[in-house]
Amino acid sequence: MRNYLMKKKQKLVGCLLLLVSLAISGCKDMHDIYAEHVVPNGSKYPGKIQSIVAHSGHNRVVLGWRNTKDPAVNKVRVFWNNYKDSVEMDITERKDSSSLSIQPLNEGNYNFVVYTYDREMRRSVPLEVQGIVYGEVYSSYLSNSVIVEDKILENEGLSINWGTPDTQNGMIGTRIIYRSNQGNEKTVVIPSTEKKTFIDDFDTFSNGYQYQALFLPNELSVDTFSVALDRRIPTMALDRRLWTVTASSFEATAQIPVGGGPPEKTLDGDVNTFWHSKHTGTMVPFPHWLAYDMKKKILIEKIVLTARPGKFNKEDFNKFIIQSSNNGTDWTDHGSFTFADIDDPQVFLPQTSISARYFRIYMTAGPQKYSHLAEVEAYGRAVDL
Repeated sequence: MRNYLMKKKQKLVGCLLLLVSLAISGCKDMHDIYAEHVVPNGSKYPGKIQSIVAHSGHNRVVLGWRNTKDPAVNKVRVFWNNYKDSVEMDITERKDSSSLSIQPLNEGNYNFVVYTYDREMRRSVPLEVQGIVYGEVYSSYLSNSVIVEDKILENEGLSINWGTPDTQNGMIGTRIIYRSNQGNEKTVVIPSTEKKTFIDDFDTFSNGYQYQALFLPNELSVDTFSVALDRRIPTMALDRRLWTVTASSFEATAQIPVGGGPPEKTLDGDVNTFWHSKHTGTMVPFPHWLAYDMKKKILIEKIVLTARPGKFNKEDFNKFIIQSSNNGTDWTDHGSFTFADIDDPQVFLPQTSISARYFRIYMTAGPQKYSHLAEVEAYGRAVDL
C-alpha cells in the first residue's frame, strides 16, 4: 500500500514539472514575439492608438483614430503594401482624435499597419486595419438618375417624378442646378428616397436644368462620387387660368346636374366635369369643335386630352384634327388623330409645327351624334408676339 502511494505521488510530481516546463516555454515564445519592442532597462512600449477606422475615398483612404494618452508619443507612422510604402504624421498637440489622408492610391483593397513612436524612436505594438479605395473602375458602373417624367408648370415651377435609384452602387441623391425666378443660379440636392420633387422658385422660362446622381460606395466613405452633368429642357405645361374657350355648341342646362355643359369645364382641372355638345331640342351633329385662346403666341409641342371617365368614354368622338390660328378665324390643320376609349390622359404631338395664339380640337366622327370631353391641356413655351 505504501509503495502504491509513493508511485502515485511520483506521477503527480512529474505532471506538475511538465506543466511548469510548458508554461516557461510559452512565455519564452511570447517574449520572442515582442522582443523587438522591449528595451533592456525595462521600458514599456509607447502607447498605441485606439479604435482605428479606414474611411474609403476617391483614390485615397482617410484613417481616423482615438489618440493614446501616452505623453511620450510624438509620431504616428502607417505602412502598407507589405511595408514597402509608408507615411508618417507628427503629433504636435494633444487631441482626443486624429485623422490622416493617404493619397494618391490605386483602386483596391489595402491592409494598413500603424505604429506610434516616442522621442527615442521606440515604437508601439502594431495596430492593423483594412480599407477600400475606389476609383475609375467603380465610377464606370455609375449612371445618372432615372427621370420618369418632368415638366415645367408655367408660372408655378418644375415638377420631377424619379425612377428607381441605383442603391446597389450607393446612390444617395441627385444634384440639380437651375436658374431661380429671381435670376440667380441655385443648387439643391434631392435625396434618393424622394419619389417626387417640386421646385417652386424655378424660372419657368429658363433653358431647363442640369442634374447628376451622387454616390457613396459604402457607409464609411468620405468622398462623394458623381456622374457627369446632364441637361434637360422639359416641356412646359401651359398655365390655363387666363385662357378662354368657345365651342361649336354646348348643352346649357341638361348636363349641369352631372357636372357637364359649357366648354369652360375642360379647363377646370377636374376630370369629373366636362363639356357636352348640345343634345336637347335640335341635336347638333358632327363636326364639333373647341377653340382655345391662350392670350399669347405659343410654340405648342403637345396637346393632352382626357375623356369623360367610365362608360362615357365610349360615346366620345374618336376622330379629330388639331388646328391653329393667329386670328381665331383662319385655321391651319396639323394632323388627323384617333381618340381612344380610355380614361387616362392621351398625348398628341402635332404633325407640323404650331406657333400660334389659338388652337382648336376639330372633331370629325364618333359613335354618337353628340360628344363630350373632360380636360384639354397644352405643353410648349411662349414666343414673341
